[in-house]
Amino acid sequence: MPRILALSGAKVVVALGARAQQALASIAGVPSSIGVHGPVLISGTRRLLLNPPHPNARKERRIDKVLTPPEFERVVAALR
Repeated sequence: MPRILALSGAKVVVALGARAQQALASIAGVPSSIGVHGPVLISGTRRLLLNPPHPNARKERRIDKVLTPPEFERVVAALR
């Protein structure tokens, strides 16, 4: 994953599922919990890490319902 991130200019990186969330957390030094983390510097680019629940999770999965309004606004602003 570090090589992929080094080539990517993504401002927001989304990790779906526990394995992806744990891998990204270990690379970025942030928690693997559900939510928005960062911005963190990865491969020279400041990025937000978004850890939503997996699409098959038996809990709320809509981003606007999972994140707090300020977290949601941070993600939207980063994507502009």
